[in-house]
Amino acid sequence: MLVLRCAGWVRRRYVSADRWRRRAAGSIRAVMAVTRVPFPSMHWEQSPTHPLEQKKAVEGRRVVLLRFAPGFEDPNRCLRSHVLYVVSGTLELVLDDRVERVAAGEACWIDRGSAHQARNPGTEDAIVFIVSDVAPEV
Repeated sequence: MLVLRCAGWVRRRYVSADRWRRRAAGSIRAVMAVTRVPFPSMHWEQSPTHPLEQKKAVEGRRVVLLRFAPGFEDPNRCLRSHVLYVVSGTLELVLDDRVERVAAGEACWIDRGSAHQARNPGTEDAIVFIVSDVAPEV
């Protein structure tokens, strides 16, 4: 169903998905910018705050690939929102009331304002792809 809202009135009209796609494709003329992040060719940067943390990041962006060595435990609690995908290894997220374990191939998100810390309890590096909230911490 297509719902149009304009100047206080609502118009409802049923449109098939195929017809909607054809109509939308013909009317949208936006140009989308694409920025590729070449993680494989980027060098790991050592974290200035923790010896067991390395990252590959694009300056000014909220996308990062992190590598946590075995035994890593973040000394700080974070309040930003994140979407995480564990590429390899295991990551534990220490929350106020529990510990969530996220294994390779799994993803999760953390809502803004939920205090959390990350740690690697495993015996291998944990490599985690993270998209973070751009808003400052609450």
